Amino acid sequence: MKKTSNSENLILQLFWNNKYQIACHEIYKRVREAYPNHWKDSSVAVFLMRMEEKELIRKAEIDGTKYWVSITQGQYSKNLLNSLLMKSENKTFDEILLGFIEDPEKHQAALDEIDAVLRKYEAVE
Repeated sequence: MKKTSNSENLILQLFWNNKYQIACHEIYKRVREAYPNHWKDSSVAVFLMRMEEKELIRKAEIDGTKYWVSITQGQYSKNLLNSLLMKSENKTFDEILLGFIEDPEKHQAALDEIDAVLRKYEAVE
């Protein structure tokens, strides 16, 4: 997966939080509502074009231009995590996750929480 910008991530969130298929004019409207005074429509159009080139979204001319997301939030998160793991060659998964926690005193509590989530997930399967 090609790297995405923060702006592209925000637009992907709009797809995942609302609908997987959105009309072009609706995307502009939702961006203006979610991020007032943040971007012009022309900027959003550039982000959409880049996202289409990265195959994150697709578009079709059906009663006007409609876009739909090509990747689920779960797939996107998995790809992001895999790219992070690839960059962290000699680190364990726990070390990578703990790297997001600034206070070392909270590391054990975080590990316990991760372990609890994994046990809960295994119990469901």
